[in-house]
Amino acid sequence: MIFAHPHSDVPPFCIKELAKYSPVPVLNALSSLWHPTQVLADLLTLHEHAHLFGPSKVSPEQTAKGRTETLPKLPSLTIAYVGDSANVLHDMLVTYPRLGHSLRIATPPKPTYQAPAAVWDRVKELKCDEKIWWGSDPREAVKGANVVITDTWCALSRPFILVKNRYLVLDVAHFIRVSMGQEAEYEQRVRDFAGYQVTEALCREGGAHPKWKFMHCLPRKKHEVDDEVRVFVYHSRFFASTHGSSSSGGLLWPSLSRVPRS
Repeated sequence: MIFAHPHSDVPPFCIKELAKYSPVPVLNALSSLWHPTQVLADLLTLHEHAHLFGPSKVSPEQTAKGRTETLPKLPSLTIAYVGDSANVLHDMLVTYPRLGHSLRIATPPKPTYQAPAAVWDRVKELKCDEKIWWGSDPREAVKGANVVITDTWCALSRPFILVKNRYLVLDVAHFIRVSMGQEAEYEQRVRDFAGYQVTEALCREGGAHPKWKFMHCLPRKKHEVDDEVRVFVYHSRFFASTHGSSSSGGLLWPSLSRVPRS
C-alpha cells in the first residue's frame, strides 16, 4: 500500500493521478483539504484516555501497555475548535459527529476562514451538520467543551520539484510560508485571529468543562495557545513529530485496529 502524503502546495490532482496509474491501492493520508491521519491519531488518544471523561472499565495502565483487545468506549463529548478552517478541522467535521460527538467551532467571519464548498457539501451529505455549531465567537465555541483543539494559522509548505509532468514531494523539513517572504499575509492573519488564542481565561469565561483538555497537532505557537495551557497529546504528538514518516507508522498504525468502529 502506498501512503500519498502531499502538502498544501502540491496540486490536489497529483494524488488522483497517482491512484489512477498505481498498481496498488493508494491511501490519502494528508492533502490540502483532508487530514484523516491526524484525526485518527486524535481519536486514538481520546479513546485510550477515556477514563478522563467518565467511568472506564479499563485502566490507563492496561491501555498504555496494549493489554486490551478493544479501546475504552468514549462518552459523547463536546469538542471545540478555535482557529482556521484547515484540513484538520475538515476531517473533524465529517468524523466526530458520526461517532456521536458534538462540534463547536469558532473561526474569523471572513470567507477565507470558512469551510470550502467541497468540504461542507460532504458534511451535509453525511448529515454531520446536525451536530455542529459554527460561529465567530471563541468564548461561545468553548461552551461546555470537554476538549479544545486548534491548529496552526499559517499554512505549512513543503518544497517539491516537477519531473516529466509528475510531482515528486521531497521529504524535507516543513517550514512556515511567512519565512519565504509572505510577511504581509502573516501580519494580516495575526490581526484576523486576534482574540482566538486558546487560554485558560478564554475557556473559563466561555464555560468550558472544568477538566477540559487541549489538543494540538504541533508544533504549537504562542499566538495560537498560551504557554500556561498544557497540550494533551500522545499519539497526536508522535504523528506530528514525524509528519507521517515510517517511524510514525510504527507508533500509530498497529493501534488503529483497536479503535471501535462506528
